[in-house]
Amino acid sequence: YIFFIHLVQDLLKFNQLSGKRVVLLTNKLHKVVGNEVVDPSQALLLGFMNVLQQEHSVTCKNIDLDLNDIAAHQMPALVREIVSSETKDRQVAFRFNQRWIKEYQKYPTELQIEHDVLKKGGTYLITGGLSSVGLSIAKYLAEDFSASIILLGKTGLDELSLNTEFNSLKELHPETYYYKVDVSDKEQLEKVITETTLKWTKINGLIHTAGNTGPDNFSLIENIDPGKSVSALAPDVIGLKNLQDVFIDKEPDFVWVSADICSVLGGVASCTISSVNSFIEQFVLCRNESKCKWKAVSFDYTGFSNN
Repeated sequence: YIFFIHLVQDLLKFNQLSGKRVVLLTNKLHKVVGNEVVDPSQALLLGFMNVLQQEHSVTCKNIDLDLNDIAAHQMPALVREIVSSETKDRQVAFRFNQRWIKEYQKYPTELQIEHDVLKKGGTYLITGGLSSVGLSIAKYLAEDFSASIILLGKTGLDELSLNTEFNSLKELHPETYYYKVDVSDKEQLEKVITETTLKWTKINGLIHTAGNTGPDNFSLIENIDPGKSVSALAPDVIGLKNLQDVFIDKEPDFVWVSADICSVLGGVASCTISSVNSFIEQFVLCRNESKCKWKAVSFDYTGFSNN
């Protein structure tokens, strides 16, 4: 991912990308037929390309292969897909000599709420717990379910605004606790989870809202600082993997991960955010065979309020 940033920045510097086509070949990024063992880290580049073609006169396309399945007689079809400018399909996969395209459809059926998912008096752990999303969920769980809340955050409570928010939660339900921990640091995370499971034998749900979506992470591609980009990716790319590893034997009822719709829509100056959210969606899709229910919900953070 970082190499790709440097490559594109160098090409832009010398005006070598204008009017060009960029084709990204991936190996089992998409779960098409259902039996692929996918690598979601490749999805970082999908988010990058979403924004690249919005900021510059570039056409981008992803062709996903299963290198264990590809055969010599399929190469002409692959070459035609790469060089053809006629098709407008931005994400294409080849499986079993068939061409698949990714598309989005409106879900026409009213969602059925599973009322037994959240438990009265249950215990829920929320990463990024005092972010706007995390705080809203914590308030809901405390008010409507009298739930014990374990908040994890990278920032200490010494900031007045955070301390005020935490105290308001504490008033809703005294069984509310805050731990300063960086979820991208596995050792820190394991220590806190070991401590909390001594008090609560069962954590009913894990809610991941951690992430760096501050103004410093919005930048045109040519101005991206790779170091800052890596820091912005860490809470989700490394943090989600750490959460999976730490909770693999604890079997919460569900894992809910918040994401941003820019994974699909992109957005000028949103390259880093689009990349990390593309990863989130693919990572969660890969977990659908795990013992607990994983779900990613994408929405527009810019219009979100915790009121």
